[in-house]
Formats: sequence, structure tokens, C-alpha cells
Amino acid sequence: MIEIIKYNEINKGPVICSFAIRLPKMKGFCIYNMTLFQKDSQRWITFPSVKIEKDGKTKYLPHCGFESHELNDQFKQEIINALDAYTASKKEPEKNNPIQEEFPF
Repeated sequence: MIEIIKYNEINKGPVICSFAIRLPKMKGFCIYNMTLFQKDSQRWITFPSVKIEKDGKTKYLPHCGFESHELNDQFKQEIINALDAYTASKKEPEKNNPIQEEFPF
């Protein structure tokens, strides 16, 4: 299970939000400064990283991740699934369907 913590909506260009995750099964291990991006129909996340410039090009090297590219991708997809569940649970009720309450008179 992955818990989303410190969620901060950004919505600037392709950047959707920044957030942190907690992994309760790993005794509460947390990863901070993660980012969710979206361009067209593609969404992806990045782990915290360091910016380097080499040969006139900018690269971002992640601070953490799995050695296996396949495991890394699976873990990132699980994080996106947790983000989807988190944002769905935080949505306000639709304004078109107000709660019906009885009048006290």
C-alpha cells in the first residue's frame, strides 16, 4: 500500500502536482519531492532528482529508484494509482446534486 502525503496541486504547464509518499509496510519509509506530470494523455512521475549540465545539456538524475527498469515502471504506476485514489477521495460532492435535508418546520 502507498499513502499520499504532503499533496500540493500546481497545474502549471505539464506539472500537475508535487507530493510525497509513505510506505507503511516499510515501517513508514517516505519519499519526498515527487512530481506528477501530464502531457496530452500521458502521465508520469519523477522521483526527487539532482539537476546536472553536461555538454550543454540539462539532465535530471533521480536520487532513488529500482535497478530494474521494469520494477521501477511498476512502482511508478502504483504511485499514479494511489494518486488517482487520493484525488478521487478529496473531490467535493457535485453541486448539481445538493444533499436533501428535511426542514425542521
